[in-house]
Amino acid sequence: MEPLPRTFLQEIARKYDLSEEQATVFIEFFGRNNPSPQEIAYSLHISSSAFSTRMTGVYQKFNFKQRKPNKSRLLQDFLWKEFNKSHQAYSYSMYSWFISKRFSAIFCNT
Repeated sequence: MEPLPRTFLQEIARKYDLSEEQATVFIEFFGRNNPSPQEIAYSLHISSSAFSTRMTGVYQKFNFKQRKPNKSRLLQDFLWKEFNKSHQAYSYSMYSWFISKRFSAIFCNT
């Protein structure tokens, strides 16, 4: 899995009202490159069972309540779509600001 930017993941964790424990495993899992649940649990000094419990809570907050294979992949795809939407909106607003400043500099200043 391609890692997502941690600042974006922190924003999403707040938006979906993840608990502190859920946010920690969520950010570690989706902010790293192909981590295993055991690696995340080890790095956070929690058991694999605690990791699974916290991720179950994360999936529920994103409405992935049924037992589906590849839930992490489905959630990652959703997160990338959200990231791309927010990134495009930011890029467009910066582009609009730049054009308006250039327009003002060219046509409004003497």
